[in-house]
Amino acid sequence: MDNSASSGDAAVRRWCTRPSLLVIAWIGAFVSLVWCIFAAGDPAGRLLIGVTAAVLAFAAGYGTRARPRLVADPDGIGIGGLRGVTGFGWTQVREVKVVRVRRFGREVSTLEIETFGPGDRDIGERLHVFGRLDLGADPEEVGKALQALRRHHP
Repeated sequence: MDNSASSGDAAVRRWCTRPSLLVIAWIGAFVSLVWCIFAAGDPAGRLLIGVTAAVLAFAAGYGTRARPRLVADPDGIGIGGLRGVTGFGWTQVREVKVVRVRRFGREVSTLEIETFGPGDRDIGERLHVFGRLDLGADPEEVGKALQALRRHHP
């Protein structure tokens, strides 16, 4: 999912998990929790459903909190996480690449962005890996868009 900025600046690009996927995860967590609480019988089954509810709730919460997952403009990128969006200027972005691997008989692409810490916070080097679910778009297309924005950086 690629949205232009609401401020009208078409150069700002945003990618995040599709809202429909988050809604499905929240509904799944709620249904699993209700089933765990009100289901009679097998304690092991209730435990399994309870763990499922917790995992779905965590995934949905993270996906909701970390929106947008990736923001890019001519000045740099922002990477969303639990603490909000962390910004990196293009001078702090060491490498942007798309990696293709074979998993379960099919080829899967991931976007890898290597950064080093923003000025006042020394967080060292970081590798940020994004898949199709994180971005709501094909990682190869996002990689091309980032490379295009990066080329226009002075």
